[in-house]
Amino acid sequence: TIFIHGYNVRAKEALADAQDYITKLRTALSADGQDPGGCLFYLFTWPGDSGSARFNDAQEFDHLAGGAFFHFLMALRSQSVKSISVFTHSLGAHVALRGLAVSSERFISNKPNATVESLILKGAAVEDDVFSRPSQPNEYHFPEAPFSIEQLHMVVSRSDEVLRLFALNEFDQALGLAGPETMAPLRSLQSRLEEIYRSRGGDGNPRRFTFRLHDFSPTSATIFNP
Repeated sequence: TIFIHGYNVRAKEALADAQDYITKLRTALSADGQDPGGCLFYLFTWPGDSGSARFNDAQEFDHLAGGAFFHFLMALRSQSVKSISVFTHSLGAHVALRGLAVSSERFISNKPNATVESLILKGAAVEDDVFSRPSQPNEYHFPEAPFSIEQLHMVVSRSDEVLRLFALNEFDQALGLAGPETMAPLRSLQSRLEEIYRSRGGDGNPRRFTFRLHDFSPTSATIFNP
């Protein structure tokens, strides 16, 4: 399990956030009858403490860190781990999606790549059309990223006042505010992944991509823990 922190967070704060998340996750696993002792927990840090007024700089650091994250995933896969789950907060989603986009491009080219079994994006500070082809050259979009994800979970809340400010800097709303602008690109990616496997002759157990939206907005009927 890998935790990736968000924007404007110093390394010491990121470590405290990760320790809090891991403690709660261990408790949840134990409550489910699973043994957390069989899990490895990592914090992946990136230089996101550029200051509250330098969001664009943080995005550039994010993009570079995504390349390093891909290599980290490859290193984990070389250790024959059974599964990888990635949990991101805020702008940490950019790091994960960039790294997985690199992996997906390699998958499409039939080169060594790394897949994660589960990616959880909590309050993702990326554009709500991040899985579509970019219409502007300076947009950070990752349309191929799902090719390296088995289960994508998007945790959103329209009551997130910080994410409301995202649109002031970007072309679109934040993915973590209300979810994707449309689900069509994700559905299309599901079909394309299946087509790639069929074109390669299949292996009996083709890789699947599924996605789910978890809405914790005050008016949502899917609030689990108000």
